Amino acid sequence: MNKIISFNISKLYVKELGTLARNLSLTVLELAKTKQIPSKMVEDLDAAIREYDGAVGKITASEAAQVSAQLDDQRDDVILALKGLAMAAKYRSNETIRSAGRQLEDAIRHRGWQMQAHSYVAETNAITQLLSDINNSPELISAVSTLGADELIAQLQSSNTLFVENEKSRVLTSAAKGKISSQEAVSKLQKTILKVFNYLNSVVGYYPEVDAAINTLNGYIEPFATQLKTRATMASNAKKAEVEQSSTN
Repeated sequence: MNKIISFNISKLYVKELGTLARNLSLTVLELAKTKQIPSKMVEDLDAAIREYDGAVGKITASEAAQVSAQLDDQRDDVILALKGLAMAAKYRSNETIRSAGRQLEDAIRHRGWQMQAHSYVAETNAITQLLSDINNSPELISAVSTLGADELIAQLQSSNTLFVENEKSRVLTSAAKGKISSQEAVSKLQKTILKVFNYLNSVVGYYPEVDAAINTLNGYIEPFATQLKTRATMASNAKKAEVEQSSTN
């Protein structure tokens, strides 16, 4: 029987959660037209999305600090993954890959091999400089591409930009009293999405339209699920490589 792909929704980045929610809303809206999903469930999903949209960009300084910590963790994971990728490439038999690994390693070391352990300001500066080094060097761009690290660089750019923007919000903004907090909005949206998933899984054998809807949803979910596994694997491998590198020094 067709089921929605299982994945840890709490591990999605905030923006990814919003994208998934909007795709889910469009999908279940079609089912609501034929009364194959309770209209109240669709209304609750839309309400949760509206609260999410209204709250994510309107957070208190305390909440912004927590978001900054999460974004910093995301940056750290990508840096560790890049370092692990560079270190592993040095031991490949293909000289082109070995050379690319050395180039990336040198670029990271130039800006600070342990940048992920630095203060927010120092790490942000180091990442910004590293990204500038890469984007302005045809050799480094080629090395990154050879190592298959283009997506990691894009993630680092995105996480760093979001971090900088959030730090500005942490200093300059606060939420109006009585508004739902960003954390509450994200948590509510996660629970609402899972409620819809559970319902669809429970009726898939009764309605062919639901089966088709689940296929559509899985098409949206699969890239996220794959990305979550990739992030976890890269972070784990990078940490192992870091330990091994430290033990040989």
